[in-house]
Amino acid sequence: SIDSSQVGTPVLLFNGENGTWTLICTKGFVFESNGIVNSIEFSEIRNHAIGDDPFDKLLKNTSKRTKKFDKREQHKILIENRDDEILEINAKKGSDIFALYNLLLMMLNLKEKKEN
Repeated sequence: SIDSSQVGTPVLLFNGENGTWTLICTKGFVFESNGIVNSIEFSEIRNHAIGDDPFDKLLKNTSKRTKKFDKREQHKILIENRDDEILEINAKKGSDIFALYNLLLMMLNLKEKKEN
């Protein structure tokens, strides 16, 4: 079960591809991926990449790209937590995934400003 004191108040829900979903909360994400519901606080996010990590930003990314990165086909964001675990959050292809990614960037930016 997800503890709302860790992720905060639910704010916005994104439905993803193949029945997946991502819930943005005030302190983190709750998401379903591969049939498993998980959560992560914004403070636990070490790194992130849209799609299959087109810029090789994640430490343990071993996926092999077989085609050129096409931003119109992206539907997931890979998140690396402080334990070096790679998590996947999802939204629909196109504008939804980029809206979710921009919200992630804004929340991380707010967290950083709050800490300084």
